[in-house]
Order: sequence, then C-alpha cells, then structure tokens
Amino acid sequence: LASLCSQELHRARVKKDQLYDLAQASAVGVELRLRGPPPGFSLVHVERATSTNPVQWAILVGETLDEEVVYVVFRGTSGLLDILTDACAVPLLEEKLNLSVHSGMWSSLHSKGRTMANIRAQLRGLPRSKKERRHLVLTGHSLGGGYAVLAGLELLAWGAANDSGEFWLDPRIVTFGSPMVLNTPEKDENTKLWSSLGKRTVSFVHAWDCVPRLPSCERYVFDVLAAPEVTGKHIGFGVHVGIVTRNFVQEHIKPIWGTLSGYSPCGTIVCFDDSNPGQVMTLDFDSSGPEKQLDILGRAPLPPDSFVLKQHAMER
Repeated sequence: LASLCSQELHRARVKKDQLYDLAQASAVGVELRLRGPPPGFSLVHVERATSTNPVQWAILVGETLDEEVVYVVFRGTSGLLDILTDACAVPLLEEKLNLSVHSGMWSSLHSKGRTMANIRAQLRGLPRSKKERRHLVLTGHSLGGGYAVLAGLELLAWGAANDSGEFWLDPRIVTFGSPMVLNTPEKDENTKLWSSLGKRTVSFVHAWDCVPRLPSCERYVFDVLAAPEVTGKHIGFGVHVGIVTRNFVQEHIKPIWGTLSGYSPCGTIVCFDDSNPGQVMTLDFDSSGPEKQLDILGRAPLPPDSFVLKQHAMER
C-alpha cells in the first residue's frame, strides 16, 4: 500500500514511507502510550475512551526537513459501545452545518466528553512550529475514519466562520476502511462545505471490504451481508453476523431503507487489493462524483463470502 497512489498521498500531505505506520497508529490508539509511537512520530496527547465518552484519540507529530505534520488519530471499533455507535446510522440534520451526518458518530464527538472542543483546545495549545510549513491530517480506521471525516467537517466549518488562518482549520483527512458518514447534500444544503471536505479527503478501500459500502450500498446490505457464506461469521468483540439473515434484513431493514440509503462517499476513493498490488482504482472526488463512486463501490463479489469481513481487518 505504501507504494501506491503518490498523487493522492501528496494531496493528503502524507509521506509514502509513513503511510503504513499511520494506519497502524490509527488502529492501536491508546496503546501508543504503552508501545510508543511509530517510527518518525512523537506522541503529544492521548485521550482515553470512558463509559460516557466512547471516542478515543491521540495527537502525534511527524517532521521532515522543512515541514511539520500534526496527526489526530481516532481509534476504530473496539467494543460494544463502539458497535452501538456504528449502528446509530439514522442521519441527523446538523443545523449549524446545514448537512446531514451520521447521528451516532456525531453525537459521540459532542457528548459529555466534549471530544471536538478538547481537540480544538489541544491543537491551539501546540507550541509554535520551527518548520517552514505546518499541516494537519485527521485519520482513522473503520469507525475512527468516520470520526476523522466528521471532525474535519467541523474544523472546516469553524475555519470558514472564524477566518483566523490557523493551520488546524485547513485539515486533510485520510481514512482506512471507513463507513459513509454524510448524506449527499440537497440543493438547499451546504454544498460548498461538503465540496470543501471532499477535496481534502482520501479514503482507502481494501478490495471487497464491506464497511466502506455501508450503510448505503444496497446489494451489500440486502445480498452480501445476508448471504449464508457470511452470516454466522465471527467479527470480533463477541459478536457474530448471524443476526443479519435475509429474513431479518427484509423484515427490519427494508422498511427503513429510505432513511439509510441517502449516505454517500465524500472524497477521493482509492481501491486496492493487497493480494494484487498492481490492481488499483482511483475514484477522484471532482471527476467521479458520489453517484459513480456509489455505483462502483456497490458492485458485489460473486459469490459473496466471509472475505468481505476479513478484508476489513488491520492485521492483514
């Protein structure tokens, strides 16, 4: 993966030789304190998840000869509370942004833990950089990638409203296997903010990984995840996919599909297959658009199998 898509990585201001370590950092989260940061990074801050605040995140800093890159890293799904957050996918119209967001993740970022307020405070409090340039990258795997996208959205909105010129108000977002967390905006919604986010976001999707297709790729919801080859498979945290049977989907998901089907990707998508490094597809945000991206992401494997779950793991 680290050798792929130099243009997308440059746009995201992520150095190619740091990409794998960055992905691992987004997976281990708070364990950074125990293991130490990946090579090339220094650890600035770690915020642990609690029983009332499920969001776990860290700030790391990497340097080159002439620039400093600050990374805000969000942990992915790691327990039942995270799974409940993932499942709360009813879109919420956030009036201050005039965009519809994933209600579970947005609520978690703004719960009693005041995650977004704490992130802004930590970024404001960083010592002045001695480097010529300074950039912010938000990243995460799975749920952590969803948090990164929504955090980037809020920082961009904050920057548009305050125009202070702070480096952290112009973030880049790099996600790995993250779900869709924004509805495609209507004409009367904030298409300018949505477009600004899309131009700054790169999402990496591994082969047939099911999570980046959720919740709005219809064939994955109704055919792939409900297939006998997939149902009953263990996905970690003591959870099995056995509850997602065809009958369950038809009885419980079909009636609310109109609520879940409005999500779309926001950003450039890089599809890759680590078993075939030469097979890479880049769906550019500007030229592809969400409809084409959804169409391509929604093409399901035939026949479906448990690899749609295995290809989501960071331990490949």
